[in-house]
Amino acid sequence: MLDADAGTFLDIDPLLPVAQQLDALSAAIRHAPDATVVAHSWGGTLIALAMAGGLFRPPAIVLIEPALFDLARANESVSEHISVMTDARALADAGDLRGFWNLVKPM
Repeated sequence: MLDADAGTFLDIDPLLPVAQQLDALSAAIRHAPDATVVAHSWGGTLIALAMAGGLFRPPAIVLIEPALFDLARANESVSEHISVMTDARALADAGDLRGFWNLVKPM
């Protein structure tokens, strides 16, 4: 259960279907409706989807590098990033970690 005063961390499995992730988020938020929400990467996307769907309206949110790539997919560099990361994930799923890191290695 979330506790707005305790700074509780909510861990939602990003491999679950999005609808299940939103259900888990909504159930947790009901216990702390006045909490400030801080979310990173996919968590930021999940918060944006929940808010757009009217599931909740926290009094304050902090989104750190939200993965909102689909909003900017028309941008060539964003589209290329999505393509590379899709290929990298397929390599990782197949057990080819060397191939994965070859695609996502820092510059």
